[in-house]
Amino acid sequence: MKVIYVRGGTIESSYVKNIGGLEEQFLRLNDKLKPSFSVIYSKKSDSILFEKEMNAENESLIILPNNYLQYIKRYIKLILQEKKKDKNLIVHVHFAPLSNITVLITRILGIKNIYWTKHSRLAKEKYTKSWFKSKIFSLFPKHIICVSNAVEEELKELSLDYNKTTVIPIGIDIDKYSSLIPEEKKINLQSELKISTNDFIVTIIAQQRPEKRVEVFIKAFAEFINNNKMNNAVGLIIGGGPLENENIKLAKELNVYNNLRFVGRRDDVDAIYSISDIAGLTSETEALGLALLEACSSSLALFGSNVGGIPEVIQDGYNGFLFESADYKKLSEIFNRYYLDKNLREEHGKNSLKHVLDNYEINNCCDRLISHYKECVN
Repeated sequence: MKVIYVRGGTIESSYVKNIGGLEEQFLRLNDKLKPSFSVIYSKKSDSILFEKEMNAENESLIILPNNYLQYIKRYIKLILQEKKKDKNLIVHVHFAPLSNITVLITRILGIKNIYWTKHSRLAKEKYTKSWFKSKIFSLFPKHIICVSNAVEEELKELSLDYNKTTVIPIGIDIDKYSSLIPEEKKINLQSELKISTNDFIVTIIAQQRPEKRVEVFIKAFAEFINNNKMNNAVGLIIGGGPLENENIKLAKELNVYNNLRFVGRRDDVDAIYSISDIAGLTSETEALGLALLEACSSSLALFGSNVGGIPEVIQDGYNGFLFESADYKKLSEIFNRYYLDKNLREEHGKNSLKHVLDNYEINNCCDRLISHYKECVN
């Protein structure tokens, strides 16, 4: 059984400089399946560490041309070569720029064992152009892997499941975030970010794109600061993106800029969480929320919008609090509640770690996926 995982795009994240969550999964799958595992990207990686680890023992990382025609030509040649070597070849397509075409070509080439991972709706509503397109392309994969129950339910609502869906989260390397951070590293980080030891730290790690609604976080934090007339709270915004300048402008208009830190991409997210009191997401759509799993692994209390797969990670009142998307006043109240109650923060933080250990440990998630592969070829 040979598995070729088609990722596409560039090996990077707009908030992490090093190895992202999906790349971490690839490393685990490579360890468990080598030499019968390869990953295809369509752009050169900016993560030297990931390339080095993937290619440590065998050339498991394949970079195809970013040009569409060249990509298709090279992809066809590669799949035909692998098909000759292994009749049980599995091709798993995951959020690639050419995912629809890749799935179609793979099927035309006679590969039956096609997997397709979905993060969100294939169409917003029934009987639209995108719905008919999704309906057609969903015929080609043998299995559709959903990263959360919410994604599976959305696909079923649109009659796009064909009894093919299975929920398997990407998973998280819990040890990476639960390990103790040296005190000296924390002190240096606080100094870098101009944070006092007694400050209340609220963190959001997200790409600053429209769907992440970082402006909701800024408005909520401004409301929280202004209502309490306080100076001992700091909001950390980790991640870049096209709306960063617009969000900085909003922070200045709301007179909260000095209490915020627009940090950009980091390679020390574990250390960021170690100095944080609470963390969360304000997205208007989210399949699951890898940043939330990272925060869970760091034993943090959480906040999050009540959309998509976020309620699967944040159990309201158990390890965090939910608010309706864009309701920044409600989010401000959550900030205030956690600020006033350290015991509640600690209780929810412990529950976060238990929840992620029980449901999202990366090796368990990888083993579930590999078991599914084996059932497929058998």
